[in-house]
Amino acid sequence: LLNRISDQTHYEEALIILMNQYVFEEKYDTAYQLFQSIKSAALQQEALYNLAIGFAKNADSEGLDNVLDLIAEDDFKDKALHDSGQEFAKLGLAEEAVDYALSIKNYSLYESALIEAAAYLGASDNTSFVILKLQQINEVDLFNKCLENYSYSLVKNLKSNDIEKVQEYIK
Repeated sequence: LLNRISDQTHYEEALIILMNQYVFEEKYDTAYQLFQSIKSAALQQEALYNLAIGFAKNADSEGLDNVLDLIAEDDFKDKALHDSGQEFAKLGLAEEAVDYALSIKNYSLYESALIEAAAYLGASDNTSFVILKLQQINEVDLFNKCLENYSYSLVKNLKSNDIEKVQEYIK
């Protein structure tokens, strides 16, 4: 069916759609082979972003790191770091969520990544470790905003007993 597409751009867009399905099915080798057929630099970056998110959704930080190394454009890399961090946060993986967010160069994405990740980290099993990771944030106002979102996340995840630990750090 792909052979019937004569326009190169449409062909590569179809490859991305097919590649996304393989990512969803966790068939990363096949998805990467399809990626290698894409010649357009912009579509390559889009395809790498999609691969990155697929690895993040499956908590595969090694695969994600390999893909991040291939992303050449800072805007795509920051977006991939932001969205990957959110996926790790949804899984309750505080270390990866915060570390990826801290790697973002664009300040507005950096800030939103940390705030949004904190809003999901109530799913994490270890409140003390989440607080320890959030303490890596150097800006006091941002740190406090993240703690506030983390507190709401604890309530949402029915962990209101852990809020006292968080309140000790709010200034």
